[in-house]
Amino acid sequence: SDFSQACQAAHHLLLSHGKAVQVFRQGGYKGQIGIVIDVHRHQPASEGEADRAACQRAYESGPGFFLTPLFKGHYPEMLMEWIGPHAPRVQTGDMALISQPIDFLGVNHYMTFAVSFSPRGGLLKTGSNFVSAPNWGHTTVGWGINPAGLTAVLLDLKEDYGNPKMYITENGCAAHDIPDANGFVADWGRVDFLRAHLRAIHDAIQAGANLHGYYVWSLMDNFEWASGYGPRFGIVRVNYETRERIPKQSARWYSEVIARNGLEE
Repeated sequence: SDFSQACQAAHHLLLSHGKAVQVFRQGGYKGQIGIVIDVHRHQPASEGEADRAACQRAYESGPGFFLTPLFKGHYPEMLMEWIGPHAPRVQTGDMALISQPIDFLGVNHYMTFAVSFSPRGGLLKTGSNFVSAPNWGHTTVGWGINPAGLTAVLLDLKEDYGNPKMYITENGCAAHDIPDANGFVADWGRVDFLRAHLRAIHDAIQAGANLHGYYVWSLMDNFEWASGYGPRFGIVRVNYETRERIPKQSARWYSEVIARNGLEE
């Protein structure tokens, strides 16, 4: 509800990331350290200048707000000029701390937005709608399904941020899970979703994206923020009354993908 404080809090999040990386390096700990960012696809609703500029503001106030300082050592210039006095207060040394090298970037991806200029769109003057590829429709939480958006995101990260080592740390969908008498869910729609997105990341890898892994959200149905236990994202069904775990059709299918380390054409 306070844009200035939101921007400053985001800056403090980035500083805490930088300090954590610093401590990790100083301690000589085993393993790798990185950061996970929600990176959804933003595309202008039209080729008009107003929509293109609105799309840039929407991106820069979302993933770009974090990615640009992490990989370029400064906040997005166009956005900072637009928000003016709401920009975060940056002290000497902050950006060097934030932009120190990391070992990987985690990418959470679920959706594509078509962004337009909107005079009623708050400080940023933007409006957005979900984009669905032809014949894909929406998930049960109303999100559009656009597998090609994931390819585009990975290639944008390759071109704009130096092609860091990347992992897809979240990707999946809420579906109409209807269990049979034995509690089994034949969620072929989720299988189609996962298959299409794995093909999308394969396309990105073929085009040079430095992607090293993929993680489905989620292994099990769980608590989905403000939506509670309503939406089910898991490939394993959880009976919330008995706590029984029953692998869905998607879990059986995905186990075969893991065993092959790839899709079967």
